[in-house]
Amino acid sequence: MENKYVGIIDFLESNPSDNCPWIGLLMIHGKYHRKGYGNTAYNLFEEKLKQHGYDKVHIGILTDNVGAKRFWTSLGFRFYTYKLWQGKTIECYEKQL
Repeated sequence: MENKYVGIIDFLESNPSDNCPWIGLLMIHGKYHRKGYGNTAYNLFEEKLKQHGYDKVHIGILTDNVGAKRFWTSLGFRFYTYKLWQGKTIECYEKQL
């Protein structure tokens, strides 16, 4: 599957509120779900963060998104607080790199 895009990752390099990188989105085309592409994409992204000297990364997950919580916790992310974002409650997770 060379030279074919199957997903996208979006992130904020340094959130002004905590000076930490935040993942905004990791989305893999539905045709490629449950084939390891999400894990691979995240692991490559994490390596880039480490190369740039980051020691942690954050993500916010809507409270009712059980699948996303399962995915991110399987990668080592841990819950640390609740926050409001655009009128919705999100659960904030962090991973030490």
